[in-house]
Amino acid sequence: MDTVHFCSLLFQNQSYSSVELFVGEPLDGCGRLTNAAEIRGNSVILIRGHCSFVSKAVNAAEAGAQFVIVSDDDVGSTNTRIDMVHDETNRKVYIPTLFIAGKDGAMIREELSKIHAENFAIVNIPMNLTAVPYHKRRHPPWTLI
Repeated sequence: MDTVHFCSLLFQNQSYSSVELFVGEPLDGCGRLTNAAEIRGNSVILIRGHCSFVSKAVNAAEAGAQFVIVSDDDVGSTNTRIDMVHDETNRKVYIPTLFIAGKDGAMIREELSKIHAENFAIVNIPMNLTAVPYHKRRHPPWTLI
């Protein structure tokens, strides 16, 4: 990760509780997020593809997101291992960025689409669980890597 500067040490012992999660518009997060007013101070879920993860995270941060979740663009995928495209821009990302399986991302987006009055979910995201005993961890219904 020479030029991709995900500042993981900044988030080492942080967790996010009761944060609203919105689906990004556009979903790929490769341009300015048009629902930034909703995302500001909250979080956003995007899909993989069309631009680098750095671009997605930078666009989410510019929209005011606390963190971004990127799911695989293959909605049937359970794979959480990916190869990132090299980003030569030397931009820095100062918000946590998580990657989840496509199956999990599709499930989250589908459930959010069913909510008619509100289009967000309340989420809790643990950023570092190394010091928390396994039996005391509150795991989300998707696979975090």
